[in-house]
Amino acid sequence: MLMDGNSNINTNSVRFTAYKVTIEEGACWPNRPLLNIDQKKVKKQMKKLTVLIVAVLVMVLLAGCWLYPEPKLISICVDPEGMFLEPGETEPIISVTANYTLAPSEDIELTDCEYSSNNPEVAIVDIVGNEVFVRAVKAGETIILVTYTQHNFWTGRVIETDIVGVFVE
Repeated sequence: MLMDGNSNINTNSVRFTAYKVTIEEGACWPNRPLLNIDQKKVKKQMKKLTVLIVAVLVMVLLAGCWLYPEPKLISICVDPEGMFLEPGETEPIISVTANYTLAPSEDIELTDCEYSSNNPEVAIVDIVGNEVFVRAVKAGETIILVTYTQHNFWTGRVIETDIVGVFVE
């Protein structure tokens, strides 16, 4: 018989065997017997815990997207707003500025926009590299339509348009 605190331990008992194995492995003398853990239960509970953690992470990520949404395009402004040209003359479009909700305005690449002339017999748009030019063809008036499309994850495509008035004398 051995003594464990106030209780006697039979040397033929399971408790004694557990203590003996623990001591042989170099561990300290345990204060209570080793627990019999059902590995299947542990695995099942770990799976449940993993699913719960993943669900919480997804909820936090989604909440973050609603708390900090992507800026939405509300308008664009083209510079210059108008041009006075003579036939054969060209003038560049200087810039296109995008205005957003929840974010400052920013200049966008001229080549990221689409351009179309209301009356191609009066003026047309030429894209040369990263520059955009309006070329007067003959006397008259026309409008150059400038369109920019923002691809937003939550709201989809947002399309905004501005115009440039062209007067050819």
